[in-house]
Amino acid sequence: MSSLRLPAVLALLLALLLAGCGEEQTPPGLAGVPTERPAAALRAKLTELLVGHVYRTDLAVDADLAQGPDSDRFEEATDELDDNSVALSQVIEAAYGAETGRRFLALWREQIGLFLSYAAAKREGDDEAAEEAITGLEGLRAKASAFLSDVNPNLPRAEVARELGTHVNDVLAMIRAAAVRSPETFERTREAAGHMPGLAALLAEAIAQQFPAEFPGDADGSAARLRARLTARLTDHAHLLAATAVTDARAGVNSVGAGAARAALEQNSLALRDMLADVYGAASGEQFLGVWRDGIDLVEDLAAARRAQDADATAQARSALEDWRVEFVELMVDASPDLAAEPVASALETHIDALDAAIGAAAGDDDDLAPRVVGAAQPMADLARLLAGAIARQFPGEFGATSGRAAQTAVERS
Repeated sequence: MSSLRLPAVLALLLALLLAGCGEEQTPPGLAGVPTERPAAALRAKLTELLVGHVYRTDLAVDADLAQGPDSDRFEEATDELDDNSVALSQVIEAAYGAETGRRFLALWREQIGLFLSYAAAKREGDDEAAEEAITGLEGLRAKASAFLSDVNPNLPRAEVARELGTHVNDVLAMIRAAAVRSPETFERTREAAGHMPGLAALLAEAIAQQFPAEFPGDADGSAARLRARLTARLTDHAHLLAATAVTDARAGVNSVGAGAARAALEQNSLALRDMLADVYGAASGEQFLGVWRDGIDLVEDLAAARRAQDADATAQARSALEDWRVEFVELMVDASPDLAAEPVASALETHIDALDAAIGAAAGDDDDLAPRVVGAAQPMADLARLLAGAIARQFPGEFGATSGRAAQTAVERS
């Protein structure tokens, strides 16, 4: 294991960090902005991947419980989950070398295997197998904590163990709710995803501290926190909106499940509102929330039209969503003149198209549901990067090279 080989693979890591914007270069207008510093980019990438891990795990568990481990839908979902695991291991590999990356991937895959074993045990009502999975996860937590603290002395073993323990308990609670088809599944999933930015911050800060020359900037500065929090909230939004629309398409907008999904999504919308209100003021936050909710309502209209197989209503919903996309971009550019409209519009277009595909999968043959949902979430890291960069450029005193008190309040309360 080498902890000094970063320069040889830095290009790989930077390519991974920048891949979210669809091109391996800084987006227009963001050159030199603190949110683009390598330490901030590392934290944002780890946040994206770890939050995505929870939602992909949920998709795999749902496929197993609904159709079983031999189904095409389960295979598609676990493929997406493993792609996420590989991406995480590549970040570790870029920092510590191929062997350490392989060891991390093996541990991460073992954890996922135990989660899926627990889900299978719950599906079969096998309490003994469920306890075996829990025991295995507890042992793995100790092993993973030791591994991470060994490769980076800035990672206290007890703190890593605590973060991993929270993650394991959250996912087990999510699986238990899913196994009995409880409406609480949506909120349990949101809560599980909500704890992952803490692990991402812990890892990013430790790596940046270990390799300050390769990761200049402050991984815990106001700009890094802003970008990471926007990445988490917008990734949450995409998955929760997809869950709401998919449930609408399967069970109807008035179903108990759709109501529960909508409630979890609303909590995320309020958190986004609070973040933007702390930057732009309460009135602007409420204006954002109104337009944001309009977009959610239109996606639900699209799901209802797909469920009813009403071609005219479907076309109307798609047209209305296009009008909404234009309105939202105008709102954000008015609030932040440094925001480039075209890439924001492009990210939203990709997001909406993938959401429509996920709704179609749910309303019909849903074997490829997981790739469609993941596709709807992927542009959110792009959008978070663009918004965070524009805000940091607009308010350099709060989101500059050093952490501002106002900025700290703004991002931490979310």
